[in-house]
Amino acid sequence: VLLAFAPVLAGAATFTVTNTSDSDAGSLRLALVSANASVGTHTIAFAIPGAGPHTITLASPLPTITRAVTIDGFSQPGSQPNTRTPAQGGLDARPMIELSGGGTVATLLSVSHASVDAAVIRGLVLNRASFGIVSTNQGPVRVEGCFIGTDTSGTTVPVPMQAGLQVVGNVTIGGTAP
Repeated sequence: VLLAFAPVLAGAATFTVTNTSDSDAGSLRLALVSANASVGTHTIAFAIPGAGPHTITLASPLPTITRAVTIDGFSQPGSQPNTRTPAQGGLDARPMIELSGGGTVATLLSVSHASVDAAVIRGLVLNRASFGIVSTNQGPVRVEGCFIGTDTSGTTVPVPMQAGLQVVGNVTIGGTAP
């Protein structure tokens, strides 16, 4: 009887993306499915072998993010967040994970969660889609260090996007750090 009233323990897990496949084992798609199916605040990390940048070209929209999760493109070896302030000029960020809609997928990442913990999207390059990120959430979302609508250098626009972000709710873009 006591077990019936025991609290459900939520654990944090890390789901690691190990390839650029759209849907095979080790793909970003399956990492999102796993994070959405698990209670807790999770991390999606990247460990794709070989020299980057690595492009994940989507054949269809990724699953909507329905739980608090950090998608950390800066976890990919060789990636680096920006360390320069505007006064220092330029960017020294080196994102190594590119999500491409291939010109056929309208939205790359959708967020719709009600958690008090934030969904965080950081260190990704999002391009070749109508929207990089669409958020229709009640819980907080943070977008940090992403290149939206550009290539991995942050300077070339491969295919113009209709809009980089479409947001409703509690969304923070950038932050106080460079």
